[in-house]
Amino acid sequence: MKALRLAIIIGSTRPGRNGEAVAKWVYDIAQKRTDAEFELVDIKDFNLPLLDEPVPPSMGQYSKPHTKTWAAKIGSFDGYVFSSRPSITTASPARSRTRSIFCSLSGITRPPVS
Repeated sequence: MKALRLAIIIGSTRPGRNGEAVAKWVYDIAQKRTDAEFELVDIKDFNLPLLDEPVPPSMGQYSKPHTKTWAAKIGSFDGYVFSSRPSITTASPARSRTRSIFCSLSGITRPPVS
């Protein structure tokens, strides 16, 4: 049986973000496991603007190269762990929510784990 592939997603793009240190800490601990493969994925590396696609992500009809790249990356995993600081409203930051929507509604049926 093939090992599960799990993404540990750094869910903030802010300078001085704390989520990066937390994600790396989780990754270091996860690497000790032998029953799954883990990869750090930093949303900052994808330069995704907020909601710039002309149709909803659930349609899977991406027109922007950055969205296609993101969807392909996220689609390569079996599960996700998001590392992000909650906003003032105790919800995840807007950019993290956008990326969560892109990954959960882009034809991927696996629910995010946060």
